[in-house]
Amino acid sequence: MLDDSTYRYEYDKAGQLIKETDFTSRTLEYAYDPGGQLTHRTQADGSVESYVYDENGRLLSRQT
Repeated sequence: MLDDSTYRYEYDKAGQLIKETDFTSRTLEYAYDPGGQLTHRTQADGSVESYVYDENGRLLSRQT
């Protein structure tokens, strides 16, 4: 168990944040497309936010 002031961050080989754990051990997980853009963020409760981009890499939508 982490202490009450510690957050833990995990990164992939490309240096992108893939997991964040807060001091209560709740986690957020992140997924990226091959171009490095965030595609999904999974909340501690299992809910997922999805991100969609256009061909120029601009965010078109975020769905929860």
